[in-house]
Amino acid sequence: MYMPGADSVAVLLENGERIALSREADSGFILEGEMDFTASLYQLIVNWPHGEQTFYDPYQFHDLIHSQSALVTPSQMYNEMGAQLITLNRNGKPVSGVRFLVFAPHASAVSVIGHFNAWDGRRHSMQRLDDGLWGLFVPGLEEDTLYKYELKDSVGNGLPHKADPWGYHSEQYPSFASKVYNPATYQWQDKAWQTRPVTAKHQEALSFYELHAGSWRTHPNGDMYNYRELLMH
Repeated sequence: MYMPGADSVAVLLENGERIALSREADSGFILEGEMDFTASLYQLIVNWPHGEQTFYDPYQFHDLIHSQSALVTPSQMYNEMGAQLITLNRNGKPVSGVRFLVFAPHASAVSVIGHFNAWDGRRHSMQRLDDGLWGLFVPGLEEDTLYKYELKDSVGNGLPHKADPWGYHSEQYPSFASKVYNPATYQWQDKAWQTRPVTAKHQEALSFYELHAGSWRTHPNGDMYNYRELLMH
């Protein structure tokens, strides 16, 4: 088990038994001996320099995709992709958390990062699934959790942290971190528009949208361009 920064790691079984892991190299911990974890929902007890933390091991959860058909149906893909608040069952016991799913077919590695792992991409490496998808279920995460993706390209070079292309909410400048959100709580207010009389498109009003150009260019020091400077580019 790879747990960078940890002082010690133990496995906590459902019956309360606590099994200490032995340190292997700098950040690895191993179980000496044999034990079948497939029939048990277990937690990890990790001692960090700043204190102790107990959580379910994300890598004991499989069957991350609920609906394969939704992944090939454009109008339903949003129900699977991105950060989804879900409950998975492990040996008949429900565990709630967030399932992350992202499409990165040319990546050699993908991690999800956030405050929950000190933005350390070594802590929550995502599992390579079929068809270019990467996924991971992280138990215990809740709505409003901030996160991004950390990727490596096809030859292992690190890339800039990425916001979720399927994210529902995000932070504003300068972080632009994605934020876990439950769309089921949103109260739609478009009933009048949905039931409006349908008219020919050429008879409808034309809408114009303003683009804040300054959001797309910055100086090397991070300051945004003003409009006079943008005219020169």
